[in-house]
Amino acid sequence: MKSPLEAIYREALDLTRETRDYLTYSRSLPVNRSEGLDSEESLTVSCEVMRMTTRLLEVMSWLMAQKAVHQGEAHSDGEPFMPLRLSCDDICMKEMELPEKTDPGIVNLYSKSLQLYQRIRRLDANLDQTLARMERKSSGE
Repeated sequence: MKSPLEAIYREALDLTRETRDYLTYSRSLPVNRSEGLDSEESLTVSCEVMRMTTRLLEVMSWLMAQKAVHQGEAHSDGEPFMPLRLSCDDICMKEMELPEKTDPGIVNLYSKSLQLYQRIRRLDANLDQTLARMERKSSGE
C-alpha cells in the first residue's frame, strides 16, 4: 500500500533532480547566465540559489522521515520515532525579490521550491495538531 505522501514525495524528488540538473549540467553558473547583473545582484542570486537548495533539502528530509515513520521503519528502542520537523523556516520562508535580469530558469525553480516548501509546512503544521490530540488522549483529557 502506498503512503499518502508518495505523490508529493515523487514531486519533490522530481523538482530536486530538475534543480540539480539545471545547476550542474548547464554551461555556466546560474549567476553567469543572468546577463547584466551587477556584483550585488549576482550575490543576491547566489544567496537565493542556496536558499532554494536549502528548501529542497528540508523538504526531502522531512518527506523521507515521514515515509519511514509510515512504513514502520523508524523507531528507537521499541518507542515510536518522533517525526522529523521542519527546522529552517527563518531561512526557507523568506522570499527575496530576485533581480529583474535573473535567469528565467532560476526564477522558475525558485518559485517552485517555495511553493513546495509552503505545502510541506502546512503538512508539518497538521502534524502539530495530530500530536497535540494524541497527547491529550494519552493524558486522559
